[in-house]
Amino acid sequence: MNDLSDNDGRRVINSRLAAGFDELDLFLNDGDYISAIILGKHLLVLAPKDAYLAQKISQAYLAIGDISEAQFYYIRCLFFSKREDISAVSADLSTYFGLVFLNERRYTEAMAHFKQAMNTDPTHCLSVVRCIQVCLLQGRRSAALDIARQKKEVLTANVDGLTTLAVISAMNSMFGEARQLSMNALKMNPDHSPALKLLSVLETETHNLSSYANLQVLQGDYDEALAMLNKAIEVDPLSIDLIKQRANVHRLFHNPKQAVTELEQLLKDLLDNGMTEENMQEIRKDVAVHCNSYGLQCFEKKRHLKAVKIFTRGLEHCETTDLLINRGETLSILEYYPDATQDFLRASELLKIESNKMKHIAKVVKHTTPEFEHQARLVEQKAWDAVVRLAISHFNQACVYFNQSDFPRAYWHFSIAIAKNPKIVAFYIYRARTAVLLRDFDKAYSDLDHVLKIAPKNNQAKRMIRQLMPGATDDDAQAREMMASLGIQY
Repeated sequence: MNDLSDNDGRRVINSRLAAGFDELDLFLNDGDYISAIILGKHLLVLAPKDAYLAQKISQAYLAIGDISEAQFYYIRCLFFSKREDISAVSADLSTYFGLVFLNERRYTEAMAHFKQAMNTDPTHCLSVVRCIQVCLLQGRRSAALDIARQKKEVLTANVDGLTTLAVISAMNSMFGEARQLSMNALKMNPDHSPALKLLSVLETETHNLSSYANLQVLQGDYDEALAMLNKAIEVDPLSIDLIKQRANVHRLFHNPKQAVTELEQLLKDLLDNGMTEENMQEIRKDVAVHCNSYGLQCFEKKRHLKAVKIFTRGLEHCETTDLLINRGETLSILEYYPDATQDFLRASELLKIESNKMKHIAKVVKHTTPEFEHQARLVEQKAWDAVVRLAISHFNQACVYFNQSDFPRAYWHFSIAIAKNPKIVAFYIYRARTAVLLRDFDKAYSDLDHVLKIAPKNNQAKRMIRQLMPGATDDDAQAREMMASLGIQY
């Protein structure tokens, strides 16, 4: 029974040690050296002659710079170590002596011991980190970079190694790589102070680059502004503010196509990284703005079909009145009047809603700012402009139906045009012509009479109204006579 109890006890202890060793390695890799020391000492109670535990505790003390404690556990490790443990222990001891010389700023002797540690145990991360540190202190940046490249696999397995690689990258202006390495280090240990500090430095760097880019834009040096923003985005490839800022520079640099491409790529990247559609609405509004600029650029080059395609692309991201009006205008040039009419109608509805909102705010808020009042006037003017364009679009549609001899539809569209903008004389003249062809002389007379009220000197209306004087009994003869006077074949 006693033998069985002793065996059970040993199994429990071995099980605890195995779990403890795994956790100890995890603490060391994550850079949580205090927790590693506490756990290691607790495990030593269970296995007081274990050389591995003494070695790991000494590593932790070395990492936090407690040389005397590190030395004590090195000696304990040597005393209990087996032949297979000697290389790791020897590397730790070489690193210990190297740290002593490093603290005394005796860099040559320190480097010799760190290199000896690396040669003894090629996977000894702490000695690699210290070698790089000495190179940097001596101003030998290229030598530090060479060691980092040669020992990259060793360094990436440890939080301090990752942070050291990040520092090397940052010093060589590889900011994007530096940020990624720092983030990887923080995945191992979210509280790792050196990685957090480096990220803070990188964020300051991106802010400085962004500010400098704004200054270059004000001075008109768009090439330099783009160069600065490219460096900043290298640090933070998914920075919404930086990419939007660069897109604006592209637009100012007369390259809205590139602005649209970059923002659409940003949307794709954000979706891939789990951002919800709701959180991307502001970016979609920016895409719409840049699509409007790109479409107008195509419009100015008379590439009207391409312009329609770009305006439509912008509307797929965000429905704006500018895009609707500009697409409608382009469709009108292409003589796609029904589609143009729909765009102008939608734009006028949205602008009317916006104008009414601003009027309501003005009533509720007693003292509005001059900027608000100016914006309200602009919206109201824009709303009226959309209505005018809608009226012209209906007029254009009416003319198409008129030329196709579809006079009822022509009359209807002329009437809509007049309802939208009753100030245009030509609308009444054409509707009167259509009324004559429909044998509705009373309506024709009413339109022409209205024209003479708002434009008494209009000779065309005077000539047409004389043909509609009372006394004629043959409607067909009267219509033929009037149409002949208007130059219309029937």
